Amino acid sequence: MNQTLNNVSFIATLICISLFFLATSSSMIVTFTESKLHVHPLFIVLGLTLLTFLVGFAGLFGVKNGRAYAKSMATILVSAILMLITGCILVMGSLLG
Repeated sequence: MNQTLNNVSFIATLICISLFFLATSSSMIVTFTESKLHVHPLFIVLGLTLLTFLVGFAGLFGVKNGRAYAKSMATILVSAILMLITGCILVMGSLLG
């Protein structure tokens, strides 16, 4: 089960990275999500990244070999960095606008 959590969280981290770049590069997506969902797309990315971080941390408890440990640690590290970057963008954007 924990091996599945590691794989799912690693793939989800890659998806969150691509969603982050998609949300920051396209003004059409920002306009669409703000008009339809009334939320900025980076809040969605931040929520998904937080969920991925927690699942990656939960997958860390059942690691049996070094490769799974490295994958889980990479997931946690990349998710934490992405949460920091997204959070800083959202905080700075709310202060300036």
